[in-house]
Amino acid sequence: AKPFYPEPPRTTISPEALTGPTEAPTTQAETAAATTTETRATRAAETRAMPKSRVIIVNRSAHPIPEYATPGSSGCDLRANIPEKMLVKAGQRVLIPTGIYLQLEQGTEAQIRSRSGMTLKHGIVVANGIGTVDSDYRGEISVIIANISGEDYYILPGEKIAQMVFCPVLQADFVLSDSLDETIRGSGGFGHTDGN
Repeated sequence: AKPFYPEPPRTTISPEALTGPTEAPTTQAETAAATTTETRATRAAETRAMPKSRVIIVNRSAHPIPEYATPGSSGCDLRANIPEKMLVKAGQRVLIPTGIYLQLEQGTEAQIRSRSGMTLKHGIVVANGIGTVDSDYRGEISVIIANISGEDYYILPGEKIAQMVFCPVLQADFVLSDSLDETIRGSGGFGHTDGN
């Protein structure tokens, strides 16, 4: 017969016993430093996740180049490059220079859009809805601003007046035809699907 050997008692070893205890921040400064480090790491990860497009920029304004407010921001802000405040009367349209010149990659465009805060608070919008900067345009970026409120508004030097979003674009390869293929929707438009 084989000799009987009792099984030794099992011991559970905690991860702390192998790697050492993780000390929690004990002071306000340590807590702030840990939070700052974590925030920077999160922002760096978010920034790496955003696709990039190479844009050459010339800044002839008195203000910083466009910047993204957060790592996940789609648009960067454009500032008014004007020597003094500019009056935009209620219902009026004005052209505001930015002092910014761009060279875009072929197959991309820059879209100039309204800033939601200015639209809500002051009724200041980009007049043409979305402005387009083509990849072969080399002139100054200027913004057509409209005041759709009932009150006059002053644009200040350096004020953020619009946001700029970079997008890929396609050019159409037109094929002339006498007819189009049939779909369920057909020619229905202008609210055709509102009741569905």
